[in-house]
Amino acid sequence: MTAYFEEDDPTHHRIDITLWRRILAHAHPYRGALAGLAGSGMLVAICDIAYPRLSGAIVDNAVAGGDRIWTYGTIYLAVGVLMAFMVRVFIRLAGIVSTGVAYDLRRAAFAKLQELSFSYYDHRPVGWIMARLTSDCDRISSMLPWTLLDTVWGILMLAGISAMMFWMNPSLALAVLCIVPPLSVVTAVYQKKLIRTQRLARRTNSKITAGFSEGIMGVRTSKAFVRERENLEEFQVLTAEMFRHSVQSARYAAVYLPIVMTLGATGVGF
Repeated sequence: MTAYFEEDDPTHHRIDITLWRRILAHAHPYRGALAGLAGSGMLVAICDIAYPRLSGAIVDNAVAGGDRIWTYGTIYLAVGVLMAFMVRVFIRLAGIVSTGVAYDLRRAAFAKLQELSFSYYDHRPVGWIMARLTSDCDRISSMLPWTLLDTVWGILMLAGISAMMFWMNPSLALAVLCIVPPLSVVTAVYQKKLIRTQRLARRTNSKITAGFSEGIMGVRTSKAFVRERENLEEFQVLTAEMFRHSVQSARYAAVYLPIVMTLGATGVGF
Protein backbone atom coordinates (compact mmCIF):
# COMPACT_ATOMS: atom_id res chain seq x y z
CA MET A 1 0.00 0.00 0.00
CA THR A 2 2.98 2.35 0.36
CA ALA A 3 3.05 3.13 -3.36
CA TYR A 4 -0.41 4.67 -3.11
CA PHE A 5 0.89 7.45 -0.91
CA GLU A 6 4.20 8.36 -2.49
CA GLU A 7 2.87 11.78 -3.52
CA ASP A 8 2.42 12.82 0.11
CA ASP A 9 5.29 14.61 1.85
CA PRO A 10 4.17 15.11 5.44
CA THR A 11 7.66 15.32 6.93
CA HIS A 12 8.53 18.90 5.96
CA HIS A 13 7.88 21.56 8.58
CA ARG A 14 7.06 24.60 6.46
CA ILE A 15 3.65 26.16 6.01
CA ASP A 16 2.76 25.86 2.32
CA ILE A 17 1.67 29.34 1.13
CA THR A 18 0.55 28.02 -2.28
CA LEU A 19 -1.67 25.44 -0.61
CA TRP A 20 -3.17 28.11 1.65
CA ARG A 21 -4.02 30.23 -1.40
CA ARG A 22 -5.91 27.30 -2.89
CA ILE A 23 -7.76 26.75 0.38
CA LEU A 24 -8.64 30.44 0.74
CA ALA A 25 -10.09 30.43 -2.77
CA HIS A 26 -12.88 28.20 -1.45
CA ALA A 27 -13.61 30.77 1.28
CA HIS A 28 -14.10 33.62 -1.24
CA PRO A 29 -17.91 33.15 -1.51
CA TYR A 30 -18.14 33.59 2.27
CA ARG A 31 -16.05 36.74 2.54
CA GLY A 32 -18.98 38.63 4.09
CA ALA A 33 -19.33 36.06 6.89
CA LEU A 34 -15.55 36.03 7.36
CA ALA A 35 -15.52 39.83 7.63
CA GLY A 36 -18.25 39.63 10.26
CA LEU A 37 -16.29 36.92 12.03
CA ALA A 38 -13.18 39.12 12.11
CA GLY A 39 -15.23 42.11 13.31
CA SER A 40 -16.84 40.15 16.12
CA GLY A 41 -13.43 38.82 17.14
CA MET A 42 -12.12 42.40 17.31
CA LEU A 43 -15.03 43.48 19.54
CA VAL A 44 -14.51 40.50 21.85
CA ALA A 45 -10.82 41.41 22.12
CA ILE A 46 -11.71 45.02 22.97
CA CYS A 47 -14.10 43.79 25.66
CA ASP A 48 -11.39 41.53 27.07
CA ILE A 49 -8.99 44.49 27.19
CA ALA A 50 -11.58 46.77 28.83
CA TYR A 51 -12.60 44.35 31.60
CA PRO A 52 -9.50 44.74 33.83
CA ARG A 53 -9.64 48.54 33.57
CA LEU A 54 -13.33 48.57 34.46
CA SER A 55 -12.73 46.23 37.40
CA GLY A 56 -9.92 48.50 38.60
CA ALA A 57 -12.12 51.58 38.27
CA ILE A 58 -14.92 49.94 40.28
CA VAL A 59 -12.54 48.85 43.06
CA ASP A 60 -10.77 52.23 43.19
CA ASN A 61 -14.08 54.07 43.31
CA ALA A 62 -15.40 51.81 46.08
CA VAL A 63 -12.21 52.16 48.18
CA ALA A 64 -12.23 55.94 47.74
CA GLY A 65 -15.90 56.13 48.72
CA GLY A 66 -16.91 57.59 45.36
CA ASP A 67 -20.42 57.78 44.03
CA ARG A 68 -19.75 56.45 40.52
CA ILE A 69 -19.71 52.75 41.35
CA TRP A 70 -23.17 52.24 39.83
CA THR A 71 -22.09 53.98 36.64
CA TYR A 72 -19.04 51.76 36.32
CA GLY A 73 -21.15 48.72 37.24
CA THR A 74 -23.63 49.52 34.48
CA ILE A 75 -20.81 49.88 31.95
CA TYR A 76 -19.32 46.60 33.16
CA LEU A 77 -22.66 44.85 32.66
CA ALA A 78 -23.13 46.40 29.22
CA VAL A 79 -19.68 45.22 28.14
CA GLY A 80 -20.52 41.72 29.37
CA VAL A 81 -23.78 41.67 27.39
CA LEU A 82 -21.98 42.93 24.26
CA MET A 83 -19.29 40.31 24.67
CA ALA A 84 -21.83 37.50 25.06
CA PHE A 85 -23.70 38.69 21.97
CA MET A 86 -20.48 38.87 19.91
CA VAL A 87 -19.50 35.36 21.01
CA ARG A 88 -22.89 34.12 19.80
CA VAL A 89 -22.39 35.98 16.51
CA PHE A 90 -18.95 34.55 15.77
CA ILE A 91 -20.04 31.01 16.66
CA ARG A 92 -22.93 31.32 14.21
CA LEU A 93 -20.76 32.86 11.47
CA ALA A 94 -18.04 30.26 11.97
CA GLY A 95 -20.66 27.54 11.57
CA ILE A 96 -21.92 29.11 8.34
CA VAL A 97 -18.43 29.34 6.86
CA SER A 98 -17.39 25.88 8.02
CA THR A 99 -20.51 24.17 6.69
CA GLY A 100 -20.46 26.10 3.41
CA VAL A 101 -16.79 25.46 2.69
CA ALA A 102 -17.18 21.75 3.50
CA TYR A 103 -20.15 21.55 1.13
CA ASP A 104 -18.28 23.33 -1.69
CA LEU A 105 -15.13 21.25 -1.17
CA ARG A 106 -17.02 17.98 -1.35
CA ARG A 107 -18.96 19.04 -4.44
CA ALA A 108 -15.78 20.17 -6.20
CA ALA A 109 -13.92 17.01 -5.18
CA PHE A 110 -16.77 14.74 -6.31
CA ALA A 111 -17.01 16.55 -9.65
CA LYS A 112 -13.25 16.17 -10.09
CA LEU A 113 -13.42 12.45 -9.36
CA GLN A 114 -15.88 12.03 -12.24
CA GLU A 115 -13.35 13.52 -14.67
CA LEU A 116 -10.31 11.46 -13.66
CA SER A 117 -9.04 8.59 -15.79
CA PHE A 118 -9.36 4.91 -14.99
CA SER A 119 -5.64 4.76 -14.22
CA TYR A 120 -6.14 7.10 -11.23
CA TYR A 121 -8.46 4.58 -9.60
CA ASP A 122 -5.98 1.80 -10.32
CA HIS A 123 -3.51 3.52 -7.98
CA ARG A 124 -5.85 4.90 -5.31
CA PRO A 125 -7.79 2.76 -2.82
CA VAL A 126 -11.43 3.72 -2.33
CA GLY A 127 -10.88 4.17 1.39
CA TRP A 128 -8.07 6.67 0.77
CA ILE A 129 -10.38 8.75 -1.42
CA MET A 130 -13.17 8.51 1.18
CA ALA A 131 -10.82 9.78 3.90
CA ARG A 132 -9.96 12.82 1.78
CA LEU A 133 -13.64 13.54 1.06
CA THR A 134 -14.80 13.16 4.66
CA SER A 135 -12.41 13.76 7.54
CA ASP A 136 -9.92 15.90 5.60
CA CYS A 137 -12.68 18.16 4.20
CA ASP A 138 -14.07 18.55 7.72
CA ARG A 139 -10.65 19.47 9.08
CA ILE A 140 -10.00 22.08 6.38
CA SER A 141 -13.47 23.65 6.56
CA SER A 142 -13.43 23.96 10.35
CA MET A 143 -9.86 25.30 10.33
CA LEU A 144 -10.62 28.33 8.11
CA PRO A 145 -13.04 30.32 10.30
CA TRP A 146 -11.44 29.48 13.64
CA THR A 147 -7.92 30.27 12.40
CA LEU A 148 -9.11 33.68 11.20
CA LEU A 149 -10.87 34.34 14.51
CA ASP A 150 -7.89 33.27 16.62
CA THR A 151 -5.55 35.40 14.51
CA VAL A 152 -7.63 38.59 14.66
CA TRP A 153 -8.58 38.16 18.32
CA GLY A 154 -5.07 37.16 19.40
CA ILE A 155 -3.22 39.96 17.59
CA LEU A 156 -5.60 42.68 18.77
CA MET A 157 -5.66 41.25 22.29
CA LEU A 158 -1.85 41.18 22.58
CA ALA A 159 -1.48 44.64 21.04
CA GLY A 160 -4.17 46.13 23.28
CA ILE A 161 -2.82 44.57 26.47
CA SER A 162 0.71 45.68 25.64
CA ALA A 163 -0.42 49.24 24.92
CA MET A 164 -2.46 49.34 28.14
CA MET A 165 0.46 48.07 30.21
CA PHE A 166 2.87 50.63 28.73
CA TRP A 167 0.33 53.38 29.36
CA MET A 168 -0.04 52.35 33.01
CA ASN A 169 3.59 51.49 33.84
CA PRO A 170 6.31 51.14 31.15
CA SER A 171 8.88 49.46 33.44
CA LEU A 172 6.45 46.77 34.58
CA ALA A 173 5.32 46.28 30.99
CA LEU A 174 8.91 45.63 29.90
CA ALA A 175 9.35 43.16 32.77
CA VAL A 176 6.26 41.22 31.71
CA LEU A 177 7.11 41.31 28.00
CA CYS A 178 10.60 39.92 28.58
CA ILE A 179 9.03 36.45 28.22
CA VAL A 180 8.12 37.12 24.56
CA PRO A 181 11.52 36.12 23.02
CA PRO A 182 11.78 32.72 24.79
CA LEU A 183 8.07 32.13 24.20
CA SER A 184 8.55 32.79 20.47
CA VAL A 185 11.44 30.32 20.31
CA VAL A 186 9.48 27.63 22.15
CA THR A 187 6.45 28.18 19.92
CA ALA A 188 8.54 27.94 16.73
CA VAL A 189 10.15 24.69 17.87
CA TYR A 190 6.94 23.00 18.94
CA GLN A 191 5.03 24.28 15.91
CA LYS A 192 7.42 22.36 13.64
CA LYS A 193 7.06 19.22 15.73
CA LEU A 194 3.26 19.44 15.88
CA ILE A 195 2.92 20.13 12.15
CA ARG A 196 5.04 17.08 11.36
CA THR A 197 3.23 14.68 13.67
CA GLN A 198 -0.21 15.96 12.68
CA ARG A 199 0.57 15.50 8.98
CA LEU A 200 1.88 12.00 9.61
CA ALA A 201 -1.26 11.20 11.59
CA ARG A 202 -3.52 12.47 8.79
CA ARG A 203 -1.64 10.39 6.22
CA THR A 204 -1.86 7.28 8.38
CA ASN A 205 -5.58 7.92 8.94
CA SER A 206 -6.04 7.81 5.16
CA LYS A 207 -4.21 4.49 5.04
CA ILE A 208 -6.40 3.06 7.82
CA THR A 209 -9.59 4.15 6.06
CA ALA A 210 -8.26 2.59 2.87
CA GLY A 211 -7.52 -0.61 4.81
CA PHE A 212 -11.10 -0.70 6.14
CA SER A 213 -12.54 -0.28 2.67
CA GLU A 214 -10.25 -2.75 0.94
CA GLY A 215 -10.73 -5.30 3.71
CA ILE A 216 -14.53 -5.14 3.47
CA MET A 217 -14.71 -5.05 -0.32
CA GLY A 218 -12.18 -7.85 -0.71
CA VAL A 219 -13.44 -10.08 2.09
CA ARG A 220 -14.47 -12.86 -0.30
CA THR A 221 -11.00 -12.93 -1.86
CA SER A 222 -9.37 -12.89 1.58
CA LYS A 223 -11.45 -15.86 2.71
CA ALA A 224 -10.86 -17.72 -0.53
CA PHE A 225 -7.08 -17.48 -0.08
CA VAL A 226 -7.24 -17.78 3.74
CA ARG A 227 -5.54 -14.41 4.25
CA GLU A 228 -7.45 -13.27 7.36
CA ARG A 229 -4.41 -13.44 9.64
CA GLU A 230 -2.12 -11.67 7.15
CA ASN A 231 -4.70 -8.92 6.61
CA LEU A 232 -5.07 -8.45 10.35
CA GLU A 233 -1.30 -8.19 10.80
CA GLU A 234 -1.05 -5.60 8.02
CA PHE A 235 -3.88 -3.60 9.58
CA GLN A 236 -2.26 -3.80 13.01
CA VAL A 237 0.87 -2.24 11.54
CA LEU A 238 -1.21 0.74 10.35
CA THR A 239 -3.05 1.16 13.66
CA ALA A 240 0.23 0.95 15.57
CA GLU A 241 1.65 3.69 13.33
CA MET A 242 -1.44 5.84 13.93
CA PHE A 243 -1.16 5.24 17.67
CA ARG A 244 2.50 6.23 17.68
CA HIS A 245 1.96 9.48 15.77
CA SER A 246 -1.12 10.41 17.83
CA VAL A 247 0.64 9.82 21.14
CA GLN A 248 3.68 11.77 19.95
CA SER A 249 1.48 14.70 18.90
CA ALA A 250 -0.39 14.62 22.21
CA ARG A 251 2.93 14.50 24.08
CA TYR A 252 4.20 17.60 22.28
CA ALA A 253 0.95 19.45 23.01
CA ALA A 254 1.03 18.34 26.65
CA VAL A 255 4.58 19.61 27.10
CA TYR A 256 4.04 22.86 25.20
CA LEU A 257 1.14 24.14 27.33
CA PRO A 258 2.94 23.88 30.72
CA ILE A 259 5.98 25.63 29.22
CA VAL A 260 3.79 28.51 28.04
CA MET A 261 2.05 28.73 31.42
CA THR A 262 5.39 28.66 33.24
CA LEU A 263 6.78 31.45 31.07
CA GLY A 264 3.61 33.47 31.66
CA ALA A 265 3.86 32.99 35.41
CA THR A 266 7.54 34.00 35.23
CA GLY A 267 6.59 37.23 33.48
CA VAL A 268 3.97 37.98 36.14
CA GLY A 269 6.55 37.23 38.82
CA PHE A 270 9.03 39.68 37.26
